[in-house]
Amino acid sequence: MINENKMVSRFYVANFYEEQLKKFKKLGMGKETENGVIITPTLIKVTKKRLGELRKIYRKNNEI
Repeated sequence: MINENKMVSRFYVANFYEEQLKKFKKLGMGKETENGVIITPTLIKVTKKRLGELRKIYRKNNEI
């Protein structure tokens, strides 16, 4: 079983990725974030991929 602190950390990181995706959608493709990152299809794809991985780990470790 994974350490509870790691699960909490992953939960917060997953929330961060969700917020980033919302921001990317709001700003739009080709626009720049406040940190100077250009929103590209690749950026959105890898962000969604990582969010999916974190959700999968979280669900797996919260099964009864």
